[in-house]
Amino acid sequence: MKSENILFKMACAVWRSFRNHNLKYADKVYTECNYYQELIQSEGCNVQMETKYLTRKNIKVNVETSWDENQMHLCYVGNINNIIDIPFITEFLAKINEQKQVCFHLIGNGESRGKLIESLEQRGIRVISYGVVYDVYRLQEILNNCYFGINFLLPNLAIGLTMKSVTYLRAGIPLLNAVDGDTWDMIEEYEAGINIRRDDIEKSVQKILGMKESDVIEMKQKARKVFEVHFAEN
Repeated sequence: MKSENILFKMACAVWRSFRNHNLKYADKVYTECNYYQELIQSEGCNVQMETKYLTRKNIKVNVETSWDENQMHLCYVGNINNIIDIPFITEFLAKINEQKQVCFHLIGNGESRGKLIESLEQRGIRVISYGVVYDVYRLQEILNNCYFGINFLLPNLAIGLTMKSVTYLRAGIPLLNAVDGDTWDMIEEYEAGINIRRDDIEKSVQKILGMKESDVIEMKQKARKVFEVHFAEN
């Protein structure tokens, strides 16, 4: 894993150098999030820029809530790779699991899938793994059982928006989010989830545990609104 991280950092450095050297030749630059514009500008690249969010087909799905007083149903959708923060996910969910049983719905595949499942199960967290689900209506059926989607990446990554976030929002799933930039700002503005500060996770844990069914329903409606405002194809 250490060698993989070194190679990843080297690749990022090469791409950053290539990008910064050539941006001056562009008439206009389109970025996929506002956060990336800030990073470019902070490195002295002054070009005309505009954000174009990646959109998804606006499929009308039936957003529901299957409430369970005895369990906290959370989910992860997407590739389970070397940039998701497995130790932080495990520690955070274990904190919740100490007071209320967590049922973790895992939808996706990737090289770190087995490691994530093993890490969670070692802490007594129940994992239901569905593999890759392509059918949007089947995916919606699974996600309707869940209250929040996990959006935790390794710290210090230059990522302001993940496609898994858009998947959650289209399904009306509020985010438990530790990603900075656009995602953080949208969660704050629309109250479409809970932003998690790594230096104070206990506060977020207690907020989650204190939520009622009506709170989750309201957040689901707000999550769907974020998708329709920012990410739905016209």
